[in-house]
Amino acid sequence: MEKAAVAQRVSVGTIATVVNLASPVKMSNSTMHSLVMFVMSVGADHATIDRVCHHHAMTVNPNERVLLHTFYDAVGQELASTWKHLSAAVVMAAYSPDSVKHNVRPSPDHCGLFTPGDVKTLAGGPKQGDVFTYVEAALQTAVDTYLPFLAKAATQRQAAEDVDALFIQTAHLVWGKKWATVFPVKDLTPGKPTPEKLTALVHTWVRWVDSRYSTANFATSFGVKTLASTSPDGDATFDLPSLPQGPFKVGEQLVVKTRFTATVPLKGNNTFRCDLQVGRGNHYGRRPAGDGGEGDGRDVQGHPAEARQLQSRGEG
Repeated sequence: MEKAAVAQRVSVGTIATVVNLASPVKMSNSTMHSLVMFVMSVGADHATIDRVCHHHAMTVNPNERVLLHTFYDAVGQELASTWKHLSAAVVMAAYSPDSVKHNVRPSPDHCGLFTPGDVKTLAGGPKQGDVFTYVEAALQTAVDTYLPFLAKAATQRQAAEDVDALFIQTAHLVWGKKWATVFPVKDLTPGKPTPEKLTALVHTWVRWVDSRYSTANFATSFGVKTLASTSPDGDATFDLPSLPQGPFKVGEQLVVKTRFTATVPLKGNNTFRCDLQVGRGNHYGRRPAGDGGEGDGRDVQGHPAEARQLQSRGEG
């Protein structure tokens, strides 16, 4: 298809027919025609196409939900030839299962987060090219800089999916849609994008990724404050699993035998996860040392009589 499209030796209709015959998932000729036009606009050899295809293969059952071909037409005509990464972002975000028009089976549901009009209206706005330019640059940085770094801390597949999450939330920011559930975004309103809001979104994503791969030093490697360092000072109390011989007491010193995480509700972040590391002495009910709180984190391995052992048995 790539060679034929570039050389323009056959019509788009012919390409669409051939691809549809070879595809295990059959679709209408009009839909396949729109997909072929989208691929041709982006460029079949561009990494964006692989990104969209991988996301679709991993997250979408085409028998359950589909995008209308008119949406692909709009993205192909208005965005794909210039804003390739943004095109991928809006397509991946559009496949959201949270906003669909339900149909009677066996007909699949129609994804409805974005309409063709949404794409055309925003793309035709005044100075919108300036917005798309810095958004495209940010997504390019994610692919060129963040993705290779993440691939060293996780699998290539997981790293790509984490970057996809940033792409999806970026589309929500640009089009002013309610934040997706791919990662939490707080204190930031989608819509009316600015370089400052985009930077804030990227930093939120970096901190989220950093919390998933705590040993990779992802946030600090790119000059972004970690979740812990952005938390307010003071005590943060939270529940931990208790030993059979009795519950823990506030202020009691503990030594962690098996590393695990616990949810530590903080002001402005009720889902913050605290990393409790092996060999760390911690005062129960206080933050461990190094996270901006006042826990002293003393190593109590030399004083076993002064500390009770906390071992995760699946409770954490």
